Amino acid sequence: MMKKFGYTFWFYFKDKLNKGSLILYAVLFIAVVGVAFAISHFGGQYRDLALVQHSDTFVVTEEKVADLAGWNVHFIETEAKARELLADDEVREVFVIEGEDRPVVTMVTSGSGMLGMSLEMNETEMFFNQLLFLQHVENIMDQNELPLEVVMELSTPIEFQHEKLVDLEDVAAAYVLGMIIAFILLISVSTFGSFVANSTVTEKTSHVMEVMLAKVHPTVTMVSKILAIFSQTLLIIFSILLGVIVTELLGFLEVGEIVSAVGELISLEAVILAIVVVLFGYFMYMFMFAAVGSVATSVESLTTLLMPFSMLILIPYLLSLFVDIGSDAVGILSYIPFFAPFFLAQRFLLGYFGWLEVGIIVAIMFAFLVLTLHVAARVYMNGVSHTSEKFTMKDLRKLLAK
Repeated sequence: MMKKFGYTFWFYFKDKLNKGSLILYAVLFIAVVGVAFAISHFGGQYRDLALVQHSDTFVVTEEKVADLAGWNVHFIETEAKARELLADDEVREVFVIEGEDRPVVTMVTSGSGMLGMSLEMNETEMFFNQLLFLQHVENIMDQNELPLEVVMELSTPIEFQHEKLVDLEDVAAAYVLGMIIAFILLISVSTFGSFVANSTVTEKTSHVMEVMLAKVHPTVTMVSKILAIFSQTLLIIFSILLGVIVTELLGFLEVGEIVSAVGELISLEAVILAIVVVLFGYFMYMFMFAAVGSVATSVESLTTLLMPFSMLILIPYLLSLFVDIGSDAVGILSYIPFFAPFFLAQRFLLGYFGWLEVGIIVAIMFAFLVLTLHVAARVYMNGVSHTSEKFTMKDLRKLLAK
């Protein structure tokens, strides 16, 4: 059995590993490195801002702005000249420092690309705010002959406590994780599911399937085809990861820092759980698409048959984007295999599900996956002889009864 499986898998794997797929892997690798290079050099590993100083009391020197990592600070004499540089896109921001007794800072931006610049603006604004605040504290100490402890005590804000039932970081992490899971499932199932179905109906119409099923068990044939296509997915992921590693080695992006930041938000258990449910959902849908392809008589009839199965992935995807993940309705839907991949990891991360609920749902998904494999294999085997253009529930009962 394993020997036949190996031959069948290699047959499908070589068929999919052609010149076009190799070009795709290379393009993905180059695209990742190219995007990282563009972000690093055109998005600016060194970003420019203009600094105009009209104050003799509060002075920012080149030594002090050296701590503003990733920014190239231009000291400009007049505000008009600085605004010209901003208008010509030679700098991203302009800071004008005024005041003798108390610092006054005017921050000028072009207003374009505000969504992408918001984090950068917060970074520079906080830097100059802290720098000038320390100078202001020192001036107050000198003028009033006060010790540092008294000045810092007077400038300390009133303590404000905010108790939250769910941490905002966990909410953000759950939302991001849900978006990733939903996107991966939607793209992979839509792309490779249709690919499996089209490949199956093509083999059926060319009578290749009849020859293979005479030598190899239908379950082995179907699983080999799906795993061969899944291996192509892994090669795509490998190409992207290789590009990410190269960007790290070339210094285009600090991938390690990004991974560390994500790791602080999302636990390892949630990531592992997400991988498990994505794999269960992926293979569950692949088995279904293979069975649908086996009962179709042409590519045109396949399109009609795939419509209800497309809704099975589209409806959970839309719900994962727009419904309240903590609602009772979502909790109930999480026990249904079609919805579980979209909700389980999020509800676990937010504390709505414990390990007991996770274990029950994973067991249900596994049992449903085995059932789907059994039913799909039977339909796959008997669907070879199905020639009716119009597929009905009566036809399905016949295929399952054979």
